[in-house]
Amino acid sequence: MVASQITKERTFDEWCRNGKPQLVSITDNNDCVISSSGFGDGAYPAFGGGGNSGDVVSLYIDFMILVKENEHGLYESI
Repeated sequence: MVASQITKERTFDEWCRNGKPQLVSITDNNDCVISSSGFGDGAYPAFGGGGNSGDVVSLYIDFMILVKENEHGLYESI
């Protein structure tokens, strides 16, 4: 089951309070990592892709350069 937007926001808010890298769950146990870069340049979503053997084969970091505003006033990647 995919985590709801509220669950994701609560998880991120909790991480913001303690500031430590941690494993979190979005769709399965410990399927996401939250960490800071240490440079204070913002927060960017990162997505990893796995191969058939379960190895990480790709990493995509969305620096939110190409964005549009949706009907709720939030920015999303295009």
